[in-house]
This record gives sequence, C-alpha cells and structure tokens, in this order.
Amino acid sequence: RGRLLSVGTFVSMLVSLVAMEWALLSHDFSIAYVAGHNARGTPFLYTVTGLWAALEGSILLWAAILTGYVAFMAFRTRRDQSDSASTVALIVALFVAV
Repeated sequence: RGRLLSVGTFVSMLVSLVAMEWALLSHDFSIAYVAGHNARGTPFLYTVTGLWAALEGSILLWAAILTGYVAFMAFRTRRDQSDSASTVALIVALFVAV
C-alpha cells in the first residue's frame, strides 16, 4: 500500500506542477501566483522558470522532486518486503512529503 501511495503522491504532485506551469505559460492571471510573478511581456525562458521564482513555486517544485524520489525508492526496494528499515524509511519519506 505504501508503494501505491508513493506513486499516487508523485502523480498528484506532477499534475499540480504541470497545471501551474500551464497557468504560467498561458498567462492565466486568475491565479494569484501567476498574477504576482508573471507578465505578458516576460520572455518565454523567464516564464518557464517563473515556476520557482517565489517560495510557493519552489516548494511545489521540490515537493515534486521529493515525491518522485520516494516513488523511485519505493519500487526499487519492493523486493525487500521483509526489510523493516526500508519500510520505516518509506513511511518517514511519505510523512515528510505530506
């Protein structure tokens, strides 16, 4: 169950990351983050990197990286189900991700 939860967490974070990036690229100013950190005259490169321009976007990016790592490690250690250390590590990593 923990492995499926880790993948579900990663997928939800990836969807959130893509949604925010799409909002930045499409200049959806109805979202406060986009309105505060983006403008129509901003060059494309800065619009793309605007995701991590402020604290909220950086947290979203690092949370996605963390959950990706947790999902990768959960499936890498799936053969060691009797290993309690990897189970505890997965629980702690998921707790940190939440």
